[in-house]
Amino acid sequence: MWKMGACIALSAAMMLTSVGSMLPSDWGIDTVYADETKTTNKTFTADQLDVSWGNAKYKLEDGKWKLTFANQYDQVKWKVPETIALSDVKSVTFHVADQIGSVTLKVYNGGDDAEGANTKYNLTGSEEYTIEPSGEGSVDAVGLMTTDAAGSGSEVSLISVTFELKEGSGSQITHGENIIDNGDFSNQDFSSWSASLGDATITAEPVENGANIGVTTCGAITRSGDPSKSYECFAQDITGKVREGEEYEFSFWAKLSDDYKDSKDKKLKDSQKTVQFQPYYVNGNDKEVYDTTGLISGTSAQVLEAGKWTKFEGTYKIPSGAKKVVIRILEQGDWQDPKSCIMGKYYVANVSMKKITKPKPEIEKDIQDWKTSVTESLGTGSIAGTAIMSSEIKDDTLMELVEKHFNAVTFGNELKPDALFNYQIGQSVGYTKITFQGKELKVPVVNDKNENLDFSRADEMLEKILEWNNANPNNKIRVRGHVLVWHSQTPEWFFHEDYNVAKPYVDKETMNRRLEWFISSVFDHYFGEAANKKYAGLFYGWDVVNEAVNGNTYRDDKVISDASDTSTSDTRHGSNSMWWRVYKSNEFIINAFKYANKYAPKDVELYYNDFGETDNTKSEGIVKLINDVKSADGTRLDAFGMQAHYNVDGFSAAQFKSVAKKYAAAAGKVQLTELDFKASSTYDGTAATKESEYTKMAYCHKNLYEAIKALKKEGTNVSGLTVWGVIEPNSWLHSQSDLGGGASGSAQCPLLFDGNYKAKPAYWAYVDATKLQPAIQKVTITEAKDGNIAGETYTIDQGAVQAEFIPVWDADGLTVQVKVKDTTVNDADAVTVYVDPDNSASDITPHKVTVARTAAAAIAGGYQATVKVSMKGLKVAQQISLDVVVNNDGETGSFNDLTGKQESSSKYYAVATMKPGIEKIPYGTISVDADADAAWGNAVNIPLTINKGSEASANAKVLWDDDNLYVYATVNDAVLDKTGAQTHEQDSLEVFIDEDNGKTASYGEDDKQYRINYNNGQSFNGKKCLAENVKSATKTIDGGYVVEAAFKWTDIKPANGTKIGLELQINDAKGGKRIGTLSWYDETGMGWSGSNVYGTVELTGKTGSNGGGSSVNPGTSDTKPDVKPDGKQDTTIETSRVEITVSGDKKAEASVTITKDAQGNVTSANATVSGSKGTLTADVVKQLIEAAGTEDLTIIVQVKNTNGDVKYTVSVSAKNVKHNKSLKAFVVNRKTGEYELINSKTYKAEDGNLNVSFGKKGDYVLLTTKEAARIEKEILKTIAPKKAKATVKKGKTTEFKLDSKLNQNNVKKVTYKTSKKSIATVNKNGKIKANRKGTVKIKAIVTLKNGKTKTVSMKIAVR
Repeated sequence: MWKMGACIALSAAMMLTSVGSMLPSDWGIDTVYADETKTTNKTFTADQLDVSWGNAKYKLEDGKWKLTFANQYDQVKWKVPETIALSDVKSVTFHVADQIGSVTLKVYNGGDDAEGANTKYNLTGSEEYTIEPSGEGSVDAVGLMTTDAAGSGSEVSLISVTFELKEGSGSQITHGENIIDNGDFSNQDFSSWSASLGDATITAEPVENGANIGVTTCGAITRSGDPSKSYECFAQDITGKVREGEEYEFSFWAKLSDDYKDSKDKKLKDSQKTVQFQPYYVNGNDKEVYDTTGLISGTSAQVLEAGKWTKFEGTYKIPSGAKKVVIRILEQGDWQDPKSCIMGKYYVANVSMKKITKPKPEIEKDIQDWKTSVTESLGTGSIAGTAIMSSEIKDDTLMELVEKHFNAVTFGNELKPDALFNYQIGQSVGYTKITFQGKELKVPVVNDKNENLDFSRADEMLEKILEWNNANPNNKIRVRGHVLVWHSQTPEWFFHEDYNVAKPYVDKETMNRRLEWFISSVFDHYFGEAANKKYAGLFYGWDVVNEAVNGNTYRDDKVISDASDTSTSDTRHGSNSMWWRVYKSNEFIINAFKYANKYAPKDVELYYNDFGETDNTKSEGIVKLINDVKSADGTRLDAFGMQAHYNVDGFSAAQFKSVAKKYAAAAGKVQLTELDFKASSTYDGTAATKESEYTKMAYCHKNLYEAIKALKKEGTNVSGLTVWGVIEPNSWLHSQSDLGGGASGSAQCPLLFDGNYKAKPAYWAYVDATKLQPAIQKVTITEAKDGNIAGETYTIDQGAVQAEFIPVWDADGLTVQVKVKDTTVNDADAVTVYVDPDNSASDITPHKVTVARTAAAAIAGGYQATVKVSMKGLKVAQQISLDVVVNNDGETGSFNDLTGKQESSSKYYAVATMKPGIEKIPYGTISVDADADAAWGNAVNIPLTINKGSEASANAKVLWDDDNLYVYATVNDAVLDKTGAQTHEQDSLEVFIDEDNGKTASYGEDDKQYRINYNNGQSFNGKKCLAENVKSATKTIDGGYVVEAAFKWTDIKPANGTKIGLELQINDAKGGKRIGTLSWYDETGMGWSGSNVYGTVELTGKTGSNGGGSSVNPGTSDTKPDVKPDGKQDTTIETSRVEITVSGDKKAEASVTITKDAQGNVTSANATVSGSKGTLTADVVKQLIEAAGTEDLTIIVQVKNTNGDVKYTVSVSAKNVKHNKSLKAFVVNRKTGEYELINSKTYKAEDGNLNVSFGKKGDYVLLTTKEAARIEKEILKTIAPKKAKATVKKGKTTEFKLDSKLNQNNVKKVTYKTSKKSIATVNKNGKIKANRKGTVKIKAIVTLKNGKTKTVSMKIAVR
């Protein structure tokens, strides 16, 4: 993980290379303040509203904005004079006149368009229209739009807009004076605009009549005309006028000259007509940083139309640590193409930057302290903590929250190794020599003070904590140290000789001395004599080692492949451990705990900390580490830290309890150290889904807290609970990757307090859960099979109302079967089903169907109502929301919404997901060879329709017998890619099996995840998911590939009626990355974590008293229809034997296989013929094309010897032979499926006849020269040295090795040359001998089997 604490990401703008003492760059997350001052309503008249943008006709006349709409969706957007916090706005009323047609209201809160919840459509018949907006941020604009069709003549006039503010709120955000010098270009001295002027000149020109841009003069820039100087622009240094962390509102107008008009001969790209507001800053290491991620909002870049003024506006936050700030307004073309810039003349006007002042927020001082509730449950002295960073400790309001609600803090970054090494993430640092334990030791120098460790960041934060503690001796805050030893955020140079990456790794003895020095130095700083007891009692514990487990064993240095290992260039080391690379064992972990025990005070607890801890497999590895440490001499491990990065969609309180008991038994006690919850997949950050998501999140916290209290009651020692962050906007989940529970930038709301410093429902889950809204339950709606109602059963148990129901779906909609316990018949007795088909969790008019008892069937003790809700187009993984309400003589009971608002709102409906029904899997045995045996004709086609970004399509079939479960998958994927370093990032099939159908939240003994890529590469997850338990075969086909596999039963004896858990997933890769997935049953993508997301299949069809009977039913043919669950035919595969004439009257037999779609169209075809030579005549090709019905036919020629054994095969496209295409041959590697070079020869059919022969056994393929050139180009790219440079001692040897990506089967020969034999020589095998000191270049000339050559070199430094 790479996150705050366990690992927060360094900003892209952070380029620290020298030894300065600058803070790392801000994470770019804005803090949202609440407004607290009472005020009256605010009304803005038409003349106070400035048009920001519009494509309707608009004119300010007689105190009204008059709008005429020519087209559907024409609109106008106005900027309001004062931005108002959206949390303060109760409603916005638009006062209009002269209306013809309908009008739509829009309220903007910082984006380019208004959110759905802040848009109100198709309003007519009034002079006042009101909308109640919601969401975060501030209202900065309003708008009117029409949805009427083009030419309808719609019009409206806007008189004013009134904001009704909530009680106790409304103090608007204010703006300072314009800090831009000569922003209106009225002063002829343009020197303030010369910060990036180059050879260009700026002049003032009058603004043309009719341009309503607020000024009469603009600036015009005439540039040098040299495209290499595309940086020439309007630029102003504002360093002396701003301070880091301040936020400014910018605005200006820009226009392109006629230089940017398209000509008849050339049409400009959008990138050549784009004007940008693009500031840069200089950081503490004097590096210019141009990355504005997280710093700019609004319209900062727009494609302009030549001759038309366009307005730019937004906000810019001054970066932390900025020594210099320059704003720029520029047009530079495509920066990746230096020659693309037009270098034309353009204009800028009315440039403004005004400081945004937000009212000081206040916390809720009258609510209960969160820590009081936690410590009452966990016991006196327990930890109720949070995590903070150095940037947050300066936020007084945030620190008020910390002081009120928490009794402990963990520093997110400031005590990690990279922080203590002053973020020296370059390739080397200087060093000095000290005497450590009587022997000389080289230690790094990390700052200008020549310090070996830099504690300045952490000490600054500790001063704030100590200040509070001294003033509040009965309410102190304590600190957790985080972290001493971690594979991530430890500079690579720390593991190398002389702290230089270019030098070898140190030996274990040296590393042990460095490790002991580092740990002793940290503890000496805080607990030694020099500290003079300043920090006594402040630290309650320290994370000694972090995240050293991978799967059920130790994390080593090969978690990811060498090809993607970033260890030597990146402080994070990807997933690999450089500690392990040095030690090759867990010795460093044992020693870390020994040294920590030796130097830490006895009242400071020592911890091991890790993520993913609820996984059963990983829990084995964690327990092993704990046991290994505790059993070693001289160590101390007091507790295990469960990081607790959980997921709303997959959290299981029962699983949490199960593993927590294991850890407490091993370590003595546990703490939750980094608690947060990743949002559900349905949360999109909008107001429409926020309330529902907040409620879901709160119930996750509630369930977790109840599990913790239950553990305490049962005797398990849970001694602390730390939430990973204070306020919502600052959470690491907003910007981090999927690693360690991250979120890849999706909308998140993981913490207890929001951006307004107010308590969220998650807070109340710990303090008073009765205040929570109804929980949003999850419902699975199973696809109906053969008209049967079979699926999950749900209950309603509310006093006099007792009922249960089963929901199912099909092509016509929902069917909900409800059984009601009610022995007394009353007129009011009825069942109602409410449905929100959009799962909007908002105010709606729902689909509603009621079945009265009189229309229901009587059953023992009550009645059974079958409620049908018509809904077309339902599909697997689709989500809706619903509620079921039972009326028992006027008393109602609801499944989910206990507030009784079902008629008007779906906020508290249950969320329901459409799932496939239970598929019946027939009995059959097949040969695993990637060819479809006849037995597959009996199997039901299982479509993989849940598409998460994939460009592929696929379906699969499943069979079983006493020994194996069989899967045959056909994948249509135009681009096959296995270049990804991670196996899941390669085109592949994944088969998830849960033999006992346990549906557990974490893997059990029987659960398995097999992965097979299109070249038959296998990978595994699960204790019994092993290579010996799977046999697979693959083949590429036209437009995709096929996977056939047999998976051994390991835990059950299968029989008719046995139900197992199953999921099938396709990974779709492109460019070395997974771009999407296809699945059968699970839409969450969490199958790797637990079997509770798998579907269910039932084993059927075995005959005979002892399981006998044919594995293929009698009467099957070679025509195999793929049948969908709804009974409709999808595709048909037909294999036939055809007799052809090969020469004269000589006959031969060929096998032709064609695939047809549902309409009978041929989608793919191949034919196999045999002979003693690799010859295809035009007549044979013609006959095979006629038999297949298509020219898109692959012909496979099997060349046999006199014994009838196949010597080799040749595959070629019939179309290429028929049309006499020039062809090149490749041999197919049977193990990897890769095409390998043979020679440089070109083959060509003459008059449709082809004759080829090969001397070696193998599978050969003939491709067009164009196709071959692409493959040859990719092979050529793989020629590279394994190392570009190396250092060798005089008299020693090394070897020139080529990169492992180069397939040696493609290489004809390699020759080597040296640039200076006196310094180093090289022999014919690439062995290099160092002769004398100096630098030399060794060249390798690689000749491929196709005759192409490439020269690569290696730089050798002889020392």
